[in-house]
Amino acid sequence: PKQSEFKEIRQYSLSDKANGESYRISVKREIVGAPGIVSNYLHDGLRLGDEVTLYAPAGDFYLQDNTKPKVLISAVVGLTPMQAMLESLVVKGASNNTNTFFLHACENAEQHSFKKRQVDLAQQGKVSNHIWYKSESDESALHGFMDISTVADQLPLTEADFYLCGPVGFMQFAKQQLVTLGVENDCIHYEVFGPHESF
Repeated sequence: PKQSEFKEIRQYSLSDKANGESYRISVKREIVGAPGIVSNYLHDGLRLGDEVTLYAPAGDFYLQDNTKPKVLISAVVGLTPMQAMLESLVVKGASNNTNTFFLHACENAEQHSFKKRQVDLAQQGKVSNHIWYKSESDESALHGFMDISTVADQLPLTEADFYLCGPVGFMQFAKQQLVTLGVENDCIHYEVFGPHESF
């Protein structure tokens, strides 16, 4: 049977700033347990020039249009929409001096997607990075679970918009830390992978 006879619906986040010409998604190949039908097809089955049917980008998780500092907080694959926001903020920040803070947690350096790009942006003085690796120590990352209180004195807690993306348990954990540190609920925006739920 031809591949075009099958349909699989998946939603992926854009992972780069808008450029008016193309979109970029970043897809983790799922190979543990039952291999991911779509992720493996995207990695192994598609070739340059192949066409797929896509819906337009949609959703209610987007950057607020204001000049407040932005704090992006993600874990694991929640990084993909944050990378798009990060790239957009770097462009906008160059013109309006908006400060951007990037907090990310993952298992280790090997699982840290876009690490080089994030380091480059930080070295250019455009982004303040704070990274946590759960299972290893690294000179560029803190060890263990994300503890926002350890970097709270470097964050604009009462002035910024905060964006959360990652597993629900992580976002609940991060949101509670922010509220405990005095961040107002209205300043916390989040994206849930899967059906939306409040927390």
